Amino acid sequence: MNSEINSTVSSRAYGHCSNLEKMPCISNDAVQEGRRCGRPYPGFGDYLPKPVPPEVTIRPENPNPVEVLTKLFGEMFEQLTEMIRTLLSKLDSQREVAEQAPTDSGVGPVADDVASNGGVEEGSPVGETGGSAEQPADQVRTQKLKKHGDFLWKPESSSDGNLVILAPSRLTGRVKGVRVLGPNGKVLARGSFSGVANGDREHFRFNKGGDSFPPGSVVEIQLKGGGTRTVEIKNPSQRYTY
Repeated sequence: MNSEINSTVSSRAYGHCSNLEKMPCISNDAVQEGRRCGRPYPGFGDYLPKPVPPEVTIRPENPNPVEVLTKLFGEMFEQLTEMIRTLLSKLDSQREVAEQAPTDSGVGPVADDVASNGGVEEGSPVGETGGSAEQPADQVRTQKLKKHGDFLWKPESSSDGNLVILAPSRLTGRVKGVRVLGPNGKVLARGSFSGVANGDREHFRFNKGGDSFPPGSVVEIQLKGGGTRTVEIKNPSQRYTY
C-alpha cells in the first residue's frame, strides 16, 4: 500500500501520469539517451563545455594597439613618400619648361649665345637687323653665335643642290629670318623657311648653291625679338658645322 502511494505521489509530482496504469514504463535505452516518458530530458553530458572546432578562429575583441599604430604609420609614410615624389616630378617638369622657354631679354638660352668678349663680334657687319632706330639697343645688337655644334651650313642640299642652312635647335620658334651677307656687309641672299626637322632645327633654303658665295661670308640669323646672331663662313663651298 505504501509503495502504491509513493508511486502515485511521485508520478503526480512530475506531472507525467495520473495513476499507475497510465504511467509509462522507462527503459534503460531511454534513460541512456536522456529521455523520460517521451519528453526531452538533458543528460550530464549536455552540461559539459563543448570543444571549439579547429576551423573556427577566435578573434580578439580588443586588437593590439601597437600593431594598429604600426600599420597606420606605415600607410601614412607610404602616402607621404608618394606625395613628395609627385611634387619633385612636377618641379623638375616646370624647371625644364622654364629653361626651354624663349626669351630675348639677355637671360636664359639667349645668354648662351653671347660671346666671351661681351657678345659683339669685332668687325661684324651690322647691316639691316630687322629693327628700327626706336628699338632698345639690346634688341638690335649683333651677337656672335656661340658654338654648340648644331648650326649647319650645307652648300648643296639633297633635294635641289642649293644652299640650306639649319639654325640651332635652341633658337627654334624664335627665328624671324636667315640671310647671307658678304664680307662688306651687303645682303647677298635671303633664305626661305621650309620646316623643322633633323634635331628640331629650322631649315632655311636658298636659290643658289653655297659655292656661289665669297669666302668670309656671314650668316645672319634674325630673331623675332629684334636681335641677331652671326656666323662667319670662311669656305662657303664646304659643309660647315658650328
